[in-house]
Amino acid sequence: MASKATVSSESSSMQLDGILKTDGSLKTSTIFTISPSSLPGMCLDFAEGHGMNYLQIWPCNGHENQLFYFDPDSYKITWGGDTSKCVDAGDLKLGNTLFLWECNGTPQQTWSYDDKMQTVYLAGSKSDADFCMDLAGAAKNAGTTVQLWSCNGLWEQKWTLMKGITIRPLTDTSYCMDLPGGSTQKGTKVELWKCNGKVNQKWYFDSGTYQIKPVSNPNMCLDNGGLTKSPYLFIWDCNDSKNQIWAYDFVNMRTLYLSSSTSSDASVCIDVTGGNLADGQLLQTWDCNSCWNQQWQVIGPNSQDMMRVSGPKVELKTRNATTVSSKLRGTTPMSNLNGCPKRPGPAPAPAPPGRAVFPHCEVGDQHGWTKFDSVDDLKKDAAWSSYFQLVYGEVPTTGYSICTYGLTLLYKPLVAQAGLSGYWTPDEDCPKTAGKPYAKMSGFPASDWSWIWNPILGHPNGYSLTGNHWVEVMHTAFKMDGSATWFYYTPGSGIYMWLGNTKVYDDHPDAVADLLSQQCMDPPKSLGPNECGQQFEQLYKAAKLRKYDTLQFTKHADMQCTTKANYMGNMAIEIVDLAGPGGYACSEQFPNGATEGWSRFRAGWEGKYKCYCDNNQKAINCKGFGMTP
Repeated sequence: MASKATVSSESSSMQLDGILKTDGSLKTSTIFTISPSSLPGMCLDFAEGHGMNYLQIWPCNGHENQLFYFDPDSYKITWGGDTSKCVDAGDLKLGNTLFLWECNGTPQQTWSYDDKMQTVYLAGSKSDADFCMDLAGAAKNAGTTVQLWSCNGLWEQKWTLMKGITIRPLTDTSYCMDLPGGSTQKGTKVELWKCNGKVNQKWYFDSGTYQIKPVSNPNMCLDNGGLTKSPYLFIWDCNDSKNQIWAYDFVNMRTLYLSSSTSSDASVCIDVTGGNLADGQLLQTWDCNSCWNQQWQVIGPNSQDMMRVSGPKVELKTRNATTVSSKLRGTTPMSNLNGCPKRPGPAPAPAPPGRAVFPHCEVGDQHGWTKFDSVDDLKKDAAWSSYFQLVYGEVPTTGYSICTYGLTLLYKPLVAQAGLSGYWTPDEDCPKTAGKPYAKMSGFPASDWSWIWNPILGHPNGYSLTGNHWVEVMHTAFKMDGSATWFYYTPGSGIYMWLGNTKVYDDHPDAVADLLSQQCMDPPKSLGPNECGQQFEQLYKAAKLRKYDTLQFTKHADMQCTTKANYMGNMAIEIVDLAGPGGYACSEQFPNGATEGWSRFRAGWEGKYKCYCDNNQKAINCKGFGMTP
């Protein structure tokens, strides 16, 4: 057996020459990603679902679920999305999967880092580390859980901690803003490159300075060379000039722009030239136009806190919804889709005929949301027709009437691109009235998605969904799903699954009682009631024996619905698809080691196209539709 990792006195006191030592502030300059040293493209990742959470590795994606603080004074690793949550090792048994829990200063939450051995270990064993952060089974694949294990010095216990954040084009977050060759010489031009986890793709971008600085040399700043549009961006000695002061419109357009280019609205934005997403593509500034190639993912340390990095002279274009006669009817869009570069992605492939779908409008009060009775009616509304084009690949010609109140899920960047941003502001709290837009639903990122509250969860069908229909859904890869996949019913996603022969229950214990003749056994450290997670695999097997294709749960209440607290409610119908494992975004493992391929799902308006899905994404996706290029 390999010997234990001997801890240097330097690392045991956490004095790591700035690698861990911070000033205690919550900034992009003090936040970390934690990656296996031999897998720089993988990041420590927080996953949550079924009333539990755990830590795993997942392809680095820049989201806040992969951002952490490693505090040298308290010896705790806190989550960037909520610094009241700490990495916890439970009862300190070997093999325990690590998870997040309320910070409490207990031994299972006190960690240290040995910079020579590259081990993250429990700080209670400073002279000779006993327990280390370890990749379960020495596996390298996405979704591998991170566990507590005896320190042994092997590769699966070696971790690299790197400060800063990545800046990525929102349409394809596999690319990062990059310094070619890692050069920090002044005048070095900034380009796009496939994200690789290296320091030349890490940046600081904090309020106060409003400068974008390479982590490898924070004396340099991103520079436009002037206050008008420029054919390229470069780094230069930081000098507080206006051409180095940037702002980020997190609330609406997701644009990075020169702060001094605005009096009432931004005029010079960072732009992917010609929409060409390719290695080595130089970045330019161009007239702000709300096109997709000017939308960026800039997240950290907390996506909500990025509103503070909005520059000293920001006045965002907004309109009070109550001042608009039909509060959600668009007027002139802020972007003309025909004037934007074509979004990358494969040509859509028609699905086989036969698409049983639900109507798109329910009878009664639409709570101020717009109703379209014909294609001509929709085309008259430039903003909404643009939004449907972006999500579904077309302005619908079938299925009228269409009620926008029926769109449970809205993609925030596409809302902005279509010209609908500013007509409503999602509530940060759990919604209490029908038709209220709200910011947070379950574990989905509030940075990219928002929601419309409809208390009739099976709308327009009622309180449950009739079988043998294609329904719009959403799902994020979660290993604890097991051999089936848990979806939410989310009209507006543009991604469809087949319900088949479905069985409806109120909550998980009802299915356990009916299918297993047992009582629900909640797992330890459950975050929500009535999960019955220990019995999932038995449920799946029993359901298949009864020839069910899917299960529905209409009253389960473990869905977070506020960005301000951990309150949970019954916000959506859960659908369990028994056809494939939930540990994959696409609910299946593609043959021959492929990470993407044609799936059993459908995409586009009323599911008229096949779905080409990528397992490297965190959520189910269909290329060319919704948020996926």
